[in-house]
Amino acid sequence: MKTVNAVLVEPSGIASRVTFSSLEEAQAHVGGNIEGLSLPGAYAYINEDGKGLKLPLNVRATDFWIALLAGANRDSFSDFIVGNMLIFGPIDSEGDETDVPLFVLEHFGLDWSTRHEAALPS
Repeated sequence: MKTVNAVLVEPSGIASRVTFSSLEEAQAHVGGNIEGLSLPGAYAYINEDGKGLKLPLNVRATDFWIALLAGANRDSFSDFIVGNMLIFGPIDSEGDETDVPLFVLEHFGLDWSTRHEAALPS
């Protein structure tokens, strides 16, 4: 696996640039087994046992997730993210993770010297 540039969003609200290059590193970022979330123009991993482990609510990650998935219907959306969320680019045709898209970096007020240019889908 190549090194993937990503954004880690913690329950404290802190978003930071991170990298991972193995399943074990991705699991370390989320604190356990991963669950994949397909997002428009991106992909994310969260802890698949997070709710069962009673990990803390991640408001910032939940808001981002709902904004991408529900858009105008966000008031009717009832699910939420707990624990860390690791966000990167869409899974490619070979099943590999890709670098975090520019719109994710910008959403969290981050920058990267080498960016994967991808626009937020309309």
